[in-house]
Amino acid sequence: IDWLPLGVVSSQATVVNCSVRGISKLSEPLWLYDAETRRYYELVEGDSVKIEANQHGRYFLTQTRGTTSIGTLESAENAVKIYSPCAGTIVVATVDASIYNKVEVYALDGKQVATKSTVGMSSTTLHVPSSSIYIVKVTLANANDVIIRKLSIR
Repeated sequence: IDWLPLGVVSSQATVVNCSVRGISKLSEPLWLYDAETRRYYELVEGDSVKIEANQHGRYFLTQTRGTTSIGTLESAENAVKIYSPCAGTIVVATVDASIYNKVEVYALDGKQVATKSTVGMSSTTLHVPSSSIYIVKVTLANANDVIIRKLSIR
């Protein structure tokens, strides 16, 4: 498991107890990484961990304990997660806040519908006008490389 985003969507801000079953079947330990506190918590079969709801891009499940050494575009592409937790919302998240510095969202007709500077941020949330297919462009910190992904918002 390599930096799988984890979150809870709720109508109210709350803390949720989460537990993961089947950890004992994994060949390596499973960790919960909190990008806000930059701490790892080892997950153990039968234990639960508390996470805050509606904190998109804050929590990740991983079997890798290390956020540095992301030197190539390929590893940066794997480190940046782009997803939609709910209608009208796009989240761009990474465990290393120094990877990217700008996010732009385009409709299929080429019109820019959202943009945000993300210098020093490990995650950012952008709001789009409707359910549709969008093109998300993430400019990496070196400004020479970009990650472009198509994302369907329902």
